[in-house]
Amino acid sequence: MIKKFFTFMMAAGVLLATSCSHDDLDTVQSGNEAQVTFSLSLEGGIATRAISDGSQADKLVYAVFDENGGRISTIQKIERTDVTFPATETLTLAKGQTYKIAFWAQDADCEAYTIDDNMNVTVSYENASNNDETRDAFFKTETFTVTGSTSIHVELKRPFAQINVGVTEEDWEAAVASGVTIKNSSVVIKNAATSINLLTGAVSGSEVVTHSLNTIPTEDLKVDVNGDGTIGNDETYTWLSMSYILVNDGGEDNASVDGAQKATLESLEFTFQPESGNEITLKSGLTNVPVQRNWRTNILGKLLTSDIIFNISIDPIYDGDYIYPDGSAQELAMAAAYGGTITLQENVVLQEPLKIAAGKSVVINLNGKRITPPTGADRTIQVFDGAELVINGEGTIGSLSGGALAVCVLGGKLTINGGTYNGGSECSCIYLFNSAQNGVQNKGSIEINGGTFKVKAPWNNFYYVLNQQNGAEGTITVKGGTFENYDPSKGDDHDQPTNFVAEGYASVKTKNTTPYGTYQVVKIAENADEAKAAIGKPNGIVVVASNMTASSWSIAKGSSKLILNNNAVLSGDTKSPQSILLGPNKTLTIDGEGTIVGPKYDKPTGNRATLWLNGGSVAINGNVFVKNGGGNPGNTVDAGIMVFKGKVNIYSGYFYAANDATGAPNPCIHLAGDSYNGTCVLNVYGGVFESETETNNYLINVQDSKSAATWNKIAIYGGIFVGFNPANGDSGTNISTFVADGYESVQTTYNGKTAWEVKKIGE
Repeated sequence: MIKKFFTFMMAAGVLLATSCSHDDLDTVQSGNEAQVTFSLSLEGGIATRAISDGSQADKLVYAVFDENGGRISTIQKIERTDVTFPATETLTLAKGQTYKIAFWAQDADCEAYTIDDNMNVTVSYENASNNDETRDAFFKTETFTVTGSTSIHVELKRPFAQINVGVTEEDWEAAVASGVTIKNSSVVIKNAATSINLLTGAVSGSEVVTHSLNTIPTEDLKVDVNGDGTIGNDETYTWLSMSYILVNDGGEDNASVDGAQKATLESLEFTFQPESGNEITLKSGLTNVPVQRNWRTNILGKLLTSDIIFNISIDPIYDGDYIYPDGSAQELAMAAAYGGTITLQENVVLQEPLKIAAGKSVVINLNGKRITPPTGADRTIQVFDGAELVINGEGTIGSLSGGALAVCVLGGKLTINGGTYNGGSECSCIYLFNSAQNGVQNKGSIEINGGTFKVKAPWNNFYYVLNQQNGAEGTITVKGGTFENYDPSKGDDHDQPTNFVAEGYASVKTKNTTPYGTYQVVKIAENADEAKAAIGKPNGIVVVASNMTASSWSIAKGSSKLILNNNAVLSGDTKSPQSILLGPNKTLTIDGEGTIVGPKYDKPTGNRATLWLNGGSVAINGNVFVKNGGGNPGNTVDAGIMVFKGKVNIYSGYFYAANDATGAPNPCIHLAGDSYNGTCVLNVYGGVFESETETNNYLINVQDSKSAATWNKIAIYGGIFVGFNPANGDSGTNISTFVADGYESVQTTYNGKTAWEVKKIGE
């Protein structure tokens, strides 16, 4: 990919001084004079550059002032042409006096500059041509005190900023191959100064300057972008535009002979004219460009063809470290206008919404940074007709304060692969709305593959995290992401299909965020291997919507979720003693409307279970059906849930225990806490519990031991138990009741069978 560098650098052209005599000077001849010789040169240059080498400067102008800046009229202003630099100028001046001399050097063929007797230079931009090296010029005001004959070296520097545009060799060759060979270029520059006082350095006037179409430079533009002191092949560019402007850097208040005051240009607009075909314009994004006298602003990279990668560097050949763009804001603006790829290097506060131009493709890597909307704006980023925007990486777009949405799409295409997106109060976070041109509606699209999305506050009691304008014919497709107070499977109030979640994906509630909860969209597992891998990841979420085998699925550390949709059945196999296994520091929430069946373990010994806890915790919600495998050897226990250590919370569901091979009942839940295994905790708030044996069964069973009551904590707050009264506890363990304090077990019937229901006392 071709790199694009925007660099703001100090100009380096070389001018060498000329020599003249003082024959034409009117000087005071009192016997108390001294000769002062000035050796004139212009800032040292670089041999690799032809443009800006100062070789065309052959006119010298200077005048003498007293120490207060008053013009000494007895010493006439000197104008010399055909000057060959380097050279010297010698004056006879009074000893003990302090003087100022203002020097000016230029190309004598340039008629753009008028210098008055007080060394005020007026710049004319009338009929100015672009790429005109004759407009180069230099100045310096030297202050000195005469104590005797002496020689003073004076180095003149440019009063101008030089603005350059260059493209990479690859970009140039690609354009030529496509039939585009740039021949001429022009530029329009706002807020250029029109005059400068050489004595003080103060500028004045302001003008919109047009440098008309002119042949592009024939030389290469060379920039030491990586700062290694050499010019590599990849640091040589085809020079498309070169122009000089007088920097409007603040007038008298900020006057400086050295021109150290940085300024900014309101806008730049370049036009590149090929030998045949349409002109190419470079304009958008070129706002607030830093400029400074005797510095260069270089816009380098891939400009003639589409994809652009922005990088930032400076040319160490020049003093200073001002950079254009001076941050990622201008880079974003350039990418939005012309397309390309940008990696943010700093947080960006936009001055106006970022608008991805029609037909352009832009990729933004957030790189952990933040893009904040403009104050008072109603949006942060807008994607226009035919434009494409892809957002990658972690970072933030938008703000919870104010009323701006994060991204809106008007007939374009938006793909979000990561990041955090915030909408303000009473607005959307991500918005798809109508675009119509010439009576034809452009159907925009939004695809979300990841990221976190929320808005500050609802509108009409609904959090429009994702919003599609009513009547808009585009699509919002969600394949990932986390959404606060919003379920993307519910869409919005749109008058078309209201499920934004893509086929093959599901929206899962992960938190009980006030008021509506937080939802995450995940891919539905297509097979057992995919499901096992997903639930084996830290904080994994797996959605199962088809029948598959669960062979000792091991839950990873963290909080995992298993969602059973479409009455899907997970069945254990004959090779493992459990379908799902939990260990310490592992949490599993099971929800949905499917079934989990235990294994048909083919070993003659050893307990087995549908859910097996050696630590951690399980919470069961929804209409989940948990069933053991059954048919196990009579000397073993086969439970729906077997707990050696850990915690089980049951809020709802149906639990069934099939008998063993001898016809004896198995428990729905078996707890085996002791001093070796650890503590087991069971809380039941709802659900139905039943076994193949309808009476004298042990739906909840605690492994017999003298210390069982110490290591097994059971509290039942609700639920229906068929053929089993939980108020009787487990006589073999000295646990007198399983019913929680303040609750009671009330006899009832369930499907015509004797049952007990636990309720709060008095209900």
